[in-house]
Amino acid sequence: MAGELVAQRAFFGGAITSIFPLRFEAAYLFLIFVLLDPSRDEILIFEFLEMKHEVPDDQSSTWFVQELANEQDAEL
Repeated sequence: MAGELVAQRAFFGGAITSIFPLRFEAAYLFLIFVLLDPSRDEILIFEFLEMKHEVPDDQSSTWFVQELANEQDAEL
């Protein structure tokens, strides 16, 4: 991103904001937010997951990856 034109983007009415290069375009699909650069082979995908109150914040990523692996009969 160094030297690129960037802009702050707001998601979900401004509840979440971040800065991305202007070359990325937005595409929405359910709870998945996709930014893509049509002139390059680059894409950013964000999937918004449900809140699990029983899982501590610092363990949530591991928990969701493990859940996905279990659903797919995979092993980590």
